[in-house]
Amino acid sequence: MTTNEHARALDRRLLGLFETKALEFTKYSEDHPQTAVITMMIAGLYKDLADVVKN
Repeated sequence: MTTNEHARALDRRLLGLFETKALEFTKYSEDHPQTAVITMMIAGLYKDLADVVKN
């Protein structure tokens, strides 16, 4: 693997992780409305991180 292949592999892994965490926090906020404000903020942060990795 070249350095670029390693970087692309890391990007794919991070993207998958960030997207999964965003979905998990979104679902958690739906299941627990008492903490929805905070968990949706965390989900938004993970979505932003995924967007950074995509670009």
